[in-house]
Amino acid sequence: MDEPTLASVDTNDSSPKVKLLAPVILLPAKGSIEDSRPIISGDVAYQNALIEVFFDTTDVRLGWGYGGADGRWTLTTFDRDMPHGLNALSAKQTLGADFSDRGFRRTFYVRPAPLPNVGISYPPPTGVRFAGKGIPNARVTVYLSAQQLISSATYVDARGDWSLEFPRVLPNIFRMNAEQAIQVDTPQWIPSQPTPDRELRLMPPRPGLNPVVETAQVPTFNGSRNVWGDVVGQIQIKLNGNTHPLLPLYAGNGATFSITASSKIAPGRYEVSALQWVNTHWSEATILNEQLRIVPLPTTFIEPPLGLPSGQSPRISGEGAWYPGKVKLSANGTELTIIDVQANGTWSFPANKLWNPGAYELKAQVLANNEVSLEQARSFSVKTPTAIVDPAGSSASPHHVTLSGTGWEGAWVEVFRFQNRTPLGRGQVINGTWHADLAEQPVGALDVYTVQTYANTHHSDESARFTITVAVPVPVITNPGATGPRTFTLRGTKGVPGGTVDLLFNGKPSPYKDIEVAASGSWEVNIDAGVGPLTLTGVQKFKGQPSSVSAAVAITLLPNMPSLETPAESEYLSTRPVFSGFGDSGDTVFVVKNNAATVILGAVVVAPDGTWSVRSALELPAGAPYAFSIEQRRDSYNSGWHKTRTFNVLATAPTFEVPAAFDRLGTQPQVSGRDVAGAKITVADAFDSQKTLGPVATADATGEWRVPLSSVLPPGQNRIQLRAARPVAGAADALSDWRLSEPFIVESV
Repeated sequence: MDEPTLASVDTNDSSPKVKLLAPVILLPAKGSIEDSRPIISGDVAYQNALIEVFFDTTDVRLGWGYGGADGRWTLTTFDRDMPHGLNALSAKQTLGADFSDRGFRRTFYVRPAPLPNVGISYPPPTGVRFAGKGIPNARVTVYLSAQQLISSATYVDARGDWSLEFPRVLPNIFRMNAEQAIQVDTPQWIPSQPTPDRELRLMPPRPGLNPVVETAQVPTFNGSRNVWGDVVGQIQIKLNGNTHPLLPLYAGNGATFSITASSKIAPGRYEVSALQWVNTHWSEATILNEQLRIVPLPTTFIEPPLGLPSGQSPRISGEGAWYPGKVKLSANGTELTIIDVQANGTWSFPANKLWNPGAYELKAQVLANNEVSLEQARSFSVKTPTAIVDPAGSSASPHHVTLSGTGWEGAWVEVFRFQNRTPLGRGQVINGTWHADLAEQPVGALDVYTVQTYANTHHSDESARFTITVAVPVPVITNPGATGPRTFTLRGTKGVPGGTVDLLFNGKPSPYKDIEVAASGSWEVNIDAGVGPLTLTGVQKFKGQPSSVSAAVAITLLPNMPSLETPAESEYLSTRPVFSGFGDSGDTVFVVKNNAATVILGAVVVAPDGTWSVRSALELPAGAPYAFSIEQRRDSYNSGWHKTRTFNVLATAPTFEVPAAFDRLGTQPQVSGRDVAGAKITVADAFDSQKTLGPVATADATGEWRVPLSSVLPPGQNRIQLRAARPVAGAADALSDWRLSEPFIVESV
């Protein structure tokens, strides 16, 4: 508010001035303690009079206000703040041109200003320090309140600085304020207003944490803690920021702590942190610089037994492995598998794998949470099994005894004579089987045993004695089938190189004997026997020793298939062609229409020289292809039908009109005749159809044709031949047969 003017006072007014009564100060009360701008009021004021308040008897004005209708007044405007300490005020009033004297002095005390900007710090381990600026020589008091009030005081130095420390405070959440007080009249202190309440969170300090000591997955955590007399505190250990059920809380009032896990901690890597609890409050975490690494304990082998040889499918198992976890199993440096650990800590590798004979070192490592245990080793050996001899796969001919059987892949099986332990032969196991070729042995019983050796060093036990009967092998006849031609090649196997085979016909010696066996053991001979049933057997001989008679092979021998020379395939022939070929002397060859065996075109007995020939007994349809077949017969047996052959039957030849029989003509006569309209007529030499005698003529619409010969005929009796190429709609012309003319006489001119 602006300072009031005395506009209501007329300075030219010459009326006498009135002395007003002095206003009285009622507030503040005498000797009270007030702020720097307290409520200042009083009475004995004139309505609308200007009330001015001054410091003591000076002209330094504090402020002003106006009188009310009730005679009371209140200072409404301050020119300045009041200084702290003892103050004296007096007041006067002015109304128009009238004014009063100063009223009675009122003395009271003014508080110092509140402390500004109190700084807080936390000296270790559990102290709290306050500092700031204040009035030199003032007394500063700091109050901490929680369940109870704590306070402490100090003094502001001459520079206006102060600090105050609470060296060891039990952690809690406090409300804090502070005040400063000045001494005016000994021993009275005038306090300031307290600073605004502040929350002070004085938490427990972090505990000390030493490197973790771990034994067999059981860690121990040691460290230091703070002590507040007999107050009991707690220490909590966390792994990866979480509490752990196996880590108990420490409770006590000692300066150190030790916490040991109640059981094994799962393998893994952990961030270790420790927290301190006191007076219901937890500290922040102390985090160990290095992670805690817990490695699973090694497993212990149960199987295979230590120092004992194992079979080909060893059982491998162990115990004491971490669950849940896995076991990595290797043998001789090669990983075999990774096995799940059972809930009881055991594991096993199924005995479903065949192991090569030899010495092995197993190594097992436990895998859990990306951690790997130390290796645990177990040495054992797998014994080489004895080989098995397969009688069905063995042979025992005198020149070549072969033993076969099954064994260990890659191993060598050696055969020994039982009586004197002499080695007789050996063979390697390939694809599970072995074959050992022995030296030539005499006919009779041969007692042997085998020893199987793997990798040249691992020997099996001797096998049981095995008796082989050495005998000349029985030959095997491999063909023919149930029926076949009377002339055929007989083949067989199971021969002994250097031996011979004799054949028996119907159980009796045959002309076929001393058949030599090839180096491959096969043998063969060409047979020519009569038609009919025949039972074949064989006996093999080697160095004077015969075999047993072979299994019988029954066959019905049939006439041989005859050969067909003419007609050739697709050849053009007359309506009664000649069929010819080769066969077996005395057999009968039948010529029949294809697919119609009852249509017999001819039958003829094969000549002693093996040839046969017969003209068709039937006139075949002219101008069309004709299919036929042949077979050879003797007694009631036949050869079966020859492959069908097809030839073309020529159409009927055209007719001659000139020359007629014994006509007399010139050396280049014109010949003529009749055929179908459009037929193309070719005239040729009687003995050479390729030698044409004139141009090709075409029959006219009436069928008449004429050919002037361009070749000169020799004088005397002559004959010529002709054929027609007749038009066929949508197809090639149809050729006719050749027609030979009657003899005629050529006269020289």
